[in-house]
Amino acid sequence: MPSRALAKKTTGKTPRQRTASETREAKDAAKHHHGFISLFRIFDAEKNYLAAPGLKWPAWAEEHSDYKHVFHQGPRQTQQQINSEDREKHKKRKYPDSVLIQESFVVDNPPLQVARYCTFQGTMEFLSYIDIIVPEIVGKAALLAVNFRPNEDTINANAPDSMIYADFRARGVEENASSIPKPTPNDVLKAYDDDEEIKSFVDRVAKLCPRPTLIPALNKHVDSRVLSNKEQISPKAFVLAHAVQILLFAPIDWDRERVYSRDRGKYVHRFPTPAEFGGGTGTQVAGLFSMEDLHRAILIFYALVCRRSKRTAWITRTPSSNANEAGFVGYFDESAAAIAEVPEVGDTVMDVSLVAGAKFQASVKEKSLERRVAQKAWAKKYREQQMDGGRDIDLLSDYQIPPDPDALPAVTGNHHVDVCAALLESTQSTRPKLAIKARIAEARIKDMEPLSKTSFKAVIGLLNSVHGKHDFDAMLAQLQETITHVDSFLPGNEINDFIRSQEESEVVTEFRRANPEKEAELVKLSRQQYALEHVLSSLQPEPSKEGLQSLCATFGIAPWPDLRLYPDREDVESLKPHQVEDAVSTFQRGETFWRHTFLSNDMGTGKTKIYYSTIVLNQRRQEERYNMDMETRGESDIRFYPSLILTPVNAICQTWKEGHENFKNLEIFVYYSTPSEFPERKARVVDNNKCISLLNQFADSTHDPKNGHVVVISTYPTWSSRAVLKRERLFVFKDGKAPASVIKQRTKARDSSEAQDEDVEDGREEQATIKKYTASELNMDDIEFITQNETEAAEKADGNLIEYLSKDKAFSKATFEFIVADDAHIAKKLNGIYNHMLRLLDWKKLLWVTGTPVQSSFRDLLSPLSLMWAAYEENKFNGGKDATHGIFTEAYLTKFSQFAALQDAFNKSGGKCRLWMTNPVIFRAAGSAFNWGTEAGHRVVRPIYKMLQVRRTMRTPLKLPDGKVCCPAQDLLHSTIVLEEDQAKKLFQKKMKESSIEDMHRSGNSETISHQIKDSPPKMNFGEHRKGVLTSFDWRNYKLLSSDNPIIFGEEDAVNQRIKSLRDPTVVRTNSQMARESKTRSTPVVGVDKVEELLHNDINGGLSFFFHQTNIDPSLLPPSDRVGYIHWLCYMSPVMTRTLELVWQYVREEKERVLVYVDSPWIQAIVVQLFTIAGLDVVTVRPSDSSITKNNIIAKWNDPKSGIEVFVANASNMGTSVNMHTCCCKGIFMNWLMTAKAMLQIIGRLIRINQVKPVKFHLIKLKNSYYDNIERICVTKWANQLSAEVMLPDWMTDAMREICVFELIKTSWHQPFNRYAWVVERDVIGHNIEYHSNDMIGLGHVFSIVAKLLLDNPQDEIQDWWTENVDWIVDGCRELASTFGSPDEIEAHLSSPPEKLSNYFFEKLVAAVAKARDRGSKERGAANRHSQTRCGVEARKDKQQLSDGFELVSDFEDEESSDIDDMAQEHEELEQAEIDAPFSDAARPETPDRGMKRKAKDDGRDGGPIKKQDNGTN
Repeated sequence: MPSRALAKKTTGKTPRQRTASETREAKDAAKHHHGFISLFRIFDAEKNYLAAPGLKWPAWAEEHSDYKHVFHQGPRQTQQQINSEDREKHKKRKYPDSVLIQESFVVDNPPLQVARYCTFQGTMEFLSYIDIIVPEIVGKAALLAVNFRPNEDTINANAPDSMIYADFRARGVEENASSIPKPTPNDVLKAYDDDEEIKSFVDRVAKLCPRPTLIPALNKHVDSRVLSNKEQISPKAFVLAHAVQILLFAPIDWDRERVYSRDRGKYVHRFPTPAEFGGGTGTQVAGLFSMEDLHRAILIFYALVCRRSKRTAWITRTPSSNANEAGFVGYFDESAAAIAEVPEVGDTVMDVSLVAGAKFQASVKEKSLERRVAQKAWAKKYREQQMDGGRDIDLLSDYQIPPDPDALPAVTGNHHVDVCAALLESTQSTRPKLAIKARIAEARIKDMEPLSKTSFKAVIGLLNSVHGKHDFDAMLAQLQETITHVDSFLPGNEINDFIRSQEESEVVTEFRRANPEKEAELVKLSRQQYALEHVLSSLQPEPSKEGLQSLCATFGIAPWPDLRLYPDREDVESLKPHQVEDAVSTFQRGETFWRHTFLSNDMGTGKTKIYYSTIVLNQRRQEERYNMDMETRGESDIRFYPSLILTPVNAICQTWKEGHENFKNLEIFVYYSTPSEFPERKARVVDNNKCISLLNQFADSTHDPKNGHVVVISTYPTWSSRAVLKRERLFVFKDGKAPASVIKQRTKARDSSEAQDEDVEDGREEQATIKKYTASELNMDDIEFITQNETEAAEKADGNLIEYLSKDKAFSKATFEFIVADDAHIAKKLNGIYNHMLRLLDWKKLLWVTGTPVQSSFRDLLSPLSLMWAAYEENKFNGGKDATHGIFTEAYLTKFSQFAALQDAFNKSGGKCRLWMTNPVIFRAAGSAFNWGTEAGHRVVRPIYKMLQVRRTMRTPLKLPDGKVCCPAQDLLHSTIVLEEDQAKKLFQKKMKESSIEDMHRSGNSETISHQIKDSPPKMNFGEHRKGVLTSFDWRNYKLLSSDNPIIFGEEDAVNQRIKSLRDPTVVRTNSQMARESKTRSTPVVGVDKVEELLHNDINGGLSFFFHQTNIDPSLLPPSDRVGYIHWLCYMSPVMTRTLELVWQYVREEKERVLVYVDSPWIQAIVVQLFTIAGLDVVTVRPSDSSITKNNIIAKWNDPKSGIEVFVANASNMGTSVNMHTCCCKGIFMNWLMTAKAMLQIIGRLIRINQVKPVKFHLIKLKNSYYDNIERICVTKWANQLSAEVMLPDWMTDAMREICVFELIKTSWHQPFNRYAWVVERDVIGHNIEYHSNDMIGLGHVFSIVAKLLLDNPQDEIQDWWTENVDWIVDGCRELASTFGSPDEIEAHLSSPPEKLSNYFFEKLVAAVAKARDRGSKERGAANRHSQTRCGVEARKDKQQLSDGFELVSDFEDEESSDIDDMAQEHEELEQAEIDAPFSDAARPETPDRGMKRKAKDDGRDGGPIKKQDNGTN
């Protein structure tokens, strides 16, 4: 039946009895081939066939769509039968040697034997696969194979433009041409085996074909002989060319959206058939597939051709199950495998890994022996040299012999860990379960048996017994009973209004209905979280005076409750009430003298919608004014500018999607990646030239209102690498102009040189670091630039001047209305590339968008304030002068009249606009006056927040027009952050070589982080910090850091370059990278290839390598099953044990997904394989993965149908602006970060507006380990930052304030005791404190009691006692704690009501303070403790602490301090190598930069190379 005969429609008719004509149409449709498309595409999504509604969906096809491989047992045979009857029978079939099936097939076969041969369950599964899957791959080819004659459908097939298709199409449709008979499957197979030309043609298809493609092979393409029919299709080559595509692309299941690919990481492929299902194996077909599989594919292809071309009702006829037919014929040699003979090669995953591991160990031993022999030879040679010099060699011990200068150095320490992690990443997949399954199928081996629930519980029980695990659920329940309440700081009606608003939430109502027993707990936790949130973040935004309805009417927003930004459009989401308020507030601030905004709402409140709405509201107001001017005056001074949004790489797709879907009148351009690689196909992606053209166009048409609708979205690395040039020039100070520090450095260098001249025995010269300067730090008249070559210049340079310039004038010519710096903490460094990048741009208003404007130190505000103040400079406020004392005095204004503008702003705002607060010089001076301590937060930062910040938390109330109260978290269920401290028995005590970190049980007391020199900035040895993190996570990592048998040798640069080439040997390099690489290309590297070979053969993703590197018992072999691997991996890592236990509980028992965070690539790789061994479907994104890979993985994670169970994320490269909450409500931190704000941002990925489940986040750490040190620093820094935000009365000062803040932190994270005990004890004892001693825990509990007494709003007379004794409170707490026998006695009182607690403890505290005072006056020890405690309190208040912005002493300079985008920037540079080609390393900008005077100042001199920006960490 012609396809057009099926075009009749029956829509619009009322249901009635089918006519004879309609019945006939249905019958015809059931027989028609339908262009050989999939059954699922013949019918629509509702399983209807509109052209013939009488045709019913064949339900059997979907019911039998389980296409998994099934083993069919052939007949049992004796060895004699195999050697005689079977051998003779198989010989008669004349198959190639590697095809073992004991059956001959024809073109049209009964389906059962073919189904079994192809490893399907039966006929119905086989035909379902033929009807649904196979047409997706070879549908057009099957249509052509009906008679091998060109027809209309195949002539017009969407095939590549090559000579093959040109020749085929040239023939045209041949309606009357004779059909070509179909060759038998055996003939087709033998053609591949015997005919070299056909084989070569098919092999090229197998190796080069990227996707399913119609390949009409003609005789002349596969037969070089001169034939009369050379333009005809070659049937054998044609069938083979498409059978091999079935092998390449055939999946194991149906997916309507699937893009078919040969990439086995994209989906599970059906071929190669796993070896255990029988038949011949090998890779005879193009080195990829067996001849047996090629035979199977030929039969599958013919099954589709014959099924659709018979003119039978193939759609409506249900196939027979053939259950009673004879059994499977089997394979020639199948029963031989059952004979009890020793196999030549093992056929399991563990067999392969064992052999690879043994080979690796042998190579390690061989290399170790070579090194020992070489060292002995060198020692002998060295002694002979010394003897010749007259030295007594008998006194020369082995330890006095220096290393052989010609021997390659061993790769050890952190560098060795980095190399091993990179090697693991190069062989691991981002979704290992699928990759391992594909590798097992490809290798034709057997996987380990699945892990049963019983086995898992048994092994976890053993591990918990070894580690002495606590009952964490019971501990949490106890902590929640003793929690400190802060309700007294808030009016009771506020909390009640919030609880009432939640009662109206559908999410909360559904939760209560499903969990009636938890209703009381829900209300209790909601009250606690509301109060705690408001006390921790007291700077809540004031509601607008106009009211929500008035704002909507003013700004053209649909009235509440609709709140659509575009009232006439149904295809956009409504705004939340708080988003309307915040967008209007941000817009209105932009209309004032302040202009700029810190948009610091909690993560998950929808900041992206807010800043997009702000742009739209601004444009509307501008257009209203413009139109009014044009109507009244015929002209207007209003100018329209585009806006620029800068985001992290991970967030750009999400940001574009939000704008595209919900802000329809904006014209959005994406300046990132390329149009072909950007994941969102609808996006308007512009390259470098197009962007420059657009910017010029915008700059030349500022009168056009359309400009205001334009938004350019880019990433920080993209803009910095494409638009910014970095120029470096070495210089010396002129005579008499060098500062004291430079003179000191010169003297040191001279003395060092003289010392080396006297003693040249040590041939290594310490490289002096050349200090980097910006133009603002120098008087350009005091320096001279060096013109010699780089090497000579570096030897004499005093400094290196760093300047940032625009690559093209268009980047500084265009003006932006808004610059939105999303995740702005990335640009927090004042002299970093991103700050300089923003200075080069011209803009009106800055939106500094981050939930944590202060992440590390209050100094983080210097970057945004410098940019904001530079924008004010446009109004000539200070003319480049930074002195601001007495700026409104007559004398000052006479001298600096430009400051009258500041006075005007102050007066016109009624004294509210104190713009000088944002001056970065004043801010720095004020912060330095308080040494950036807590007083700086309270007195300097807090006022700035009040003026410039929009800070809305999840529970900020907002009154609605109907009088009710709402907040962002109205639909949000309670969340729990819980600290879980694991412990470990002393299973291991070896001290690590060359490390200041002692054994695991003392590393919490490390001096790694400390004040090293009095009055110097606090420093941290970052290398030792990393060792502490690794060994606290798993003590066996010390073997990686200090191996007794090194496995990799070479100079650091050469090894790194070798790793890069292994990761991607074809990656494009920039000129600067190639120059660096060329220096190390000839340097030898030993061992990397051996490790890479082991990892390639280790299908378990590197666990065998980890075993061989860390095994301390040479008598043990690697584990041989899943239980064994889990037991070995977790035995020395309580953190891994607890994490795995939680993940199993959530995934297997509660059916929830889990988000797991780590902060080290090595730990990430091991944890991913731990979950994989446990049978979990885990995905991960590594720092080395491209942004495209990251976006694809995150999209799959947020897809509820993807089947993913666990996401292992690296905190250093997973941006905070990515949604992770769509399908997940459980999170785990396996590694702590140094800053609580960063951890809170990550936790906030799950606690978001659209989260519909209670969130629980576990912070897991090991007691008495280096993690105690990290936690102390983390919470001390957080306490300092909270001084600018916390709601505590002014009378609470010094230690009282600190005790309360630390108690609020304890309450937030459910810490076991108040960590202020750690802080004050370290003030006295130093780094040798016992973090978890009974005395420490007891003191922490006493601090909790003191906090409860203080936070209960004591009466005035009691307040007086507190303030009079504040200096002795800590000493009194120590005395009080000593009166109890154990910490448990004190903890028992923490659940007491406030009144009872006060009655019992207050008088005891008064007496303890009096006793402490008395002892302090009489005992030297007590007096010293008091003095040290007071010094600590004063230091935290008025002096810089280690926790407030320490320096990282490491081998590299991280100028930008942006962990999130470091790897992304490198990827961006490589991606844009061709785009940036016009800007060579010696390029100069065409014109001087202006950038609204925010440029990096140039001294106006010529010369100096301009270096292209290589990455984000300059």
